[in-house]
Amino acid sequence: MQNRPPTALELTQLCESWQKVLGLDAWRVKVKLCRARDFNVEGRQGEIIFDRKRLEADIKIIDPQDYPPGELFPQDIEQTLVHELLHLVWAVTQVDAGTEEYVQWEAAIHLTARAMMTLRREIRDDG
Repeated sequence: MQNRPPTALELTQLCESWQKVLGLDAWRVKVKLCRARDFNVEGRQGEIIFDRKRLEADIKIIDPQDYPPGELFPQDIEQTLVHELLHLVWAVTQVDAGTEEYVQWEAAIHLTARAMMTLRREIRDDG
């Protein structure tokens, strides 16, 4: 992404683009940058709340001004968006937070999102 945070329109367009890639076109997804205080769980870069029956989801991505300084990796808003959208791909899976299975599930989603971003960026750079 750019050095500046995306506008609301840019974030929505990015979300729509990734929904197509992931086969989530039927979902109505709202995405926005939010302050850390607006998250349900402290310390998250992104958060998703969804309704499988209505195919609706709300994604929050931490506002860059609240991204912790001195982090090992810079904030990657697009990768966080892809991570949250992948939760919809695997929405049939119910995993209890705090369990070892949940930690492994989140790690798998993170690795998949990172791999997808690496491939997309390589294609952009080669294109």
